[in-house]
Amino acid sequence: MYSRSHSYANQDLRNQSFRGQALNGIDFSGADLRGCDFSGAELIGATFEQVKTGQTSRQQLIWVGIAIATFLVSGHAISRLVFGALGQTPGDRAWGYALALYSSLCAAGISSGLRIMVPPRSTVDRAAFALSAILSAAISGFYYAGSVMGKDPQWAIAGAGVSSLFTGLLLTRWRGTSGMIAATMARAVMGYGAAFLTGTTAIAFLSTQHSASGILLSGLTLILLWLTLQSLKRVCHQIRQAPGTLFRRANLTHARFNNAPLNHTDFSNAQGWRS
Repeated sequence: MYSRSHSYANQDLRNQSFRGQALNGIDFSGADLRGCDFSGAELIGATFEQVKTGQTSRQQLIWVGIAIATFLVSGHAISRLVFGALGQTPGDRAWGYALALYSSLCAAGISSGLRIMVPPRSTVDRAAFALSAILSAAISGFYYAGSVMGKDPQWAIAGAGVSSLFTGLLLTRWRGTSGMIAATMARAVMGYGAAFLTGTTAIAFLSTQHSASGILLSGLTLILLWLTLQSLKRVCHQIRQAPGTLFRRANLTHARFNNAPLNHTDFSNAQGWRS
């Protein structure tokens, strides 16, 4: 009934890609499928008895590298902008940019809170994820485009617009593990930037005897710091729990997974799959 011209039984197939391939009836019994990608593959009648699934060390290193790279890139941009915004007053020419930075960072901090309080993959969770990713891209684009073009505000604004638009389009097509980790780390950096700004402003108010405003901003700073910590914890959780073996949108009609533990395996939208 199915083609059985090839067998992968008991083979080490770690980190192999079988995306979109026709593998109907193939025998993978006892194979090491950690890190394998079967997204969109035809696996009708395939045998996956006693296979090993999950993450590989290479995948984990890649995800950790993405988190660190995001921290460095977004952290550098946000820290430079935050220090540039310190001391700006409504009468300064750059006040509008400082206000936009305050608003963006606080919005990212609020989105962190929303994602903690709502169920995963809910509409609010997805909207908060998209908001934080787009804001982070806009801030990074603003800084790097402006820096490259000699701190020209028009180029900086254009960089923010292009970066946010590109990120928005990317989110409509790509919501994989790497993107989730990068967005969460960027949100953590933005949350810390917001906490730093509100903290320094709170100190300024308290030193000028504006105690009510200072106390209010101090409370907001503590909340933002807590949200930043939660975002960092979520990055670690995403890396630990990320699916290493992928069967997304695969056709698994009559496929057999007897005695297979299926750790860290993603069957999203797989046809014929029954957990």
